[in-house]
Amino acid sequence: MITQDLFLSEAIHGVTMDTEIRKHEEDLRVAMLAGDVDALDNLIDEGLIFVGPSGEVLGKEDDLALHRSGRQRLDMIDYVSVRSVMHEQSAVTLVTADLSGSLDGAAFRGRFRYCRFWAKTAGGWKVCGGSVVALSTYIIRAAVGAWRPSSSACKATD
Repeated sequence: MITQDLFLSEAIHGVTMDTEIRKHEEDLRVAMLAGDVDALDNLIDEGLIFVGPSGEVLGKEDDLALHRSGRQRLDMIDYVSVRSVMHEQSAVTLVTADLSGSLDGAAFRGRFRYCRFWAKTAGGWKVCGGSVVALSTYIIRAAVGAWRPSSSACKATD
C-alpha cells in the first residue's frame, strides 16, 4: 500500500507514465508478497542487474530463485514513499518501505529503500536494474529475539 506519493514529473510528462509506473510498482509489491514467480517474471527484464542489501549482485534468475525456493519470504511491504523521475522510455523510482519477512530462515524487519530502473520494452515496462539498502539503524531479528546493529538487512547475526 502506498501511503505517501511523491511523483515529481507529472508537469513534464503528464500523469499517464507516472500512473503506469505507479501501477507496476504496486504490481511488483503484490507479486513479492505473494511469492508470485510468474508475475515477477513478467515484471523483471532478462538483463536485470540488482544490488542487494549486502552488496551481492543478482540477475533475474537469482531473484526469481529466491522466491521460487521460498528462501526469501516477505510478509509485509508497506510503502512509505514513492518518488519517480520519468524519461522518454525509462523511469527511475525511489521507494521507501517497511518490510518484514525472512531470508534463509532468519526473520527480519525494518525500513528499506529501493532504487529501481524501469525501461519500456516490447513486452511492456520492466525492471532492468536496481538496489536495496536498509535504512534502519537497527533491524529486529526475530531469530535471535533482540535488537542488533545492522550490517546486513537480510542476514541474521550470530
